[in-house]
Amino acid sequence: MSFYLSNLKTKEDLLDIICNRWGFEYTPNFPCPFSIQNNSVVEIEPIGKFYNFWIFYIVLDGNQRNPNQKIETFLSSKEREIFTQIPEADRRESLFIFSTGDGEYWHFVISEKIGSRIKLKRFSITPENRNRLRTASEQLDKFKIDPQKDTSTESIVRKKEQVFNVEEVTDRFFNEYKNVFDLIKKFLISQNRNVGDPQDKPHRYTHQLLNRLMFLYFVQKKGCFGGDKEFIHHFWNAYRDNFEGQNQFHLNWLNILFFEALNKKFYSRDYFKLGNNYPDFNSVLSQAPYLNGGLFKENELDFLGYSIEDSYFNTIFEFLESYNFTIEENTPFDQEIAINPEMLGYIYEMVVNVSEETDEAHKLGIFYTPKTEVELMIRNSLVEYLFNKTKIDKITLYEFVFAEKGEQKIPQFSQNEREKLLKELDEIAVLDPACGSGHYLVVILDILFELKEDIYQQMEKE
Repeated sequence: MSFYLSNLKTKEDLLDIICNRWGFEYTPNFPCPFSIQNNSVVEIEPIGKFYNFWIFYIVLDGNQRNPNQKIETFLSSKEREIFTQIPEADRRESLFIFSTGDGEYWHFVISEKIGSRIKLKRFSITPENRNRLRTASEQLDKFKIDPQKDTSTESIVRKKEQVFNVEEVTDRFFNEYKNVFDLIKKFLISQNRNVGDPQDKPHRYTHQLLNRLMFLYFVQKKGCFGGDKEFIHHFWNAYRDNFEGQNQFHLNWLNILFFEALNKKFYSRDYFKLGNNYPDFNSVLSQAPYLNGGLFKENELDFLGYSIEDSYFNTIFEFLESYNFTIEENTPFDQEIAINPEMLGYIYEMVVNVSEETDEAHKLGIFYTPKTEVELMIRNSLVEYLFNKTKIDKITLYEFVFAEKGEQKIPQFSQNEREKLLKELDEIAVLDPACGSGHYLVVILDILFELKEDIYQQMEKE
């Protein structure tokens, strides 16, 4: 699936997007209003403007990275170094577009100020995700100038905030997920398997199927299917090229992957031998990882006899293939606008809550707690925990633990206090006894990372 960003390779391609597609004014030879001291910068140019909102094009030399460092990691680290040298007003009223000299990697980046620190948000284009840039293409297209509405710099600043709003992307993904979910569920209900409640088991089966597929979209990024980071895409396309319309993908391909390959029970099939134009699926599936979390263990739902036709898988994969799935972990101050593993928990909680009556959900102990409330509980608990362990002044600990919520400066600790805090943050054990999606644990991991980073900065260490 191709989108306009998929073809972005050169400065001329970028100009076509910024000027012809979005409607910004090209600004050749306009001097950069700030100076950057970084030996990785090959070129920096103000490439487009509207009122006082600027778009800057910055080329970085990827050859300067450590041989063992991924190019995306190198770019992200250099971007942060560069942003720290740009005045806050220029950061606020600008979009920054970073690229490698070969045009293979692009980052569209903005910054937000959180207290005294800078949070970066980005859309990334890489050789791996060029066919999955629907989200980035649609979101960035909101920069298009509307002569009737865009009458000031502030109007574009507001657009920028909307473009990089991760909640908006998450909500759109969920709404499309829900449409696919309802379509599959309705088809399963029509099969009338006489399974008691006509809604319950079709609902649960659909949820399980989509969870399994989404999980594999993340797992494949590890290269564990013969090194193929787009394995599911190639698996489905191979079937579609050779067998589409026979309605055998669900039972003879997907279930073999789920219940045999991912449970170390696979044996070769002749129909997986498709010739030189296709991967050796027998070899790949025989070496698939054993995932022992239970997600791919057959259960009562798998024995109900449901069968999903190929046309419905076309819909499922058209949806999943249009999004960029990433396993890169966001930190509190660095956020990739993409579908990350936290989405699985969000989907679980949202699907359960929209499908169950409130009383029934509460009876089952199913609750969705907003992140702001989770953070408040965690930070309050951490203050008490650290006070009991270190006896550092509690007000000082409040300022430390809650610093990211305001403009206050992070307290400066003595060397002895730093060592105490690092020891406790390293050795802390966290239990969520009612763990559902794991969201609570992910949030506290982010907070612990953030607090340790603050201490390391005081110690002038990475």
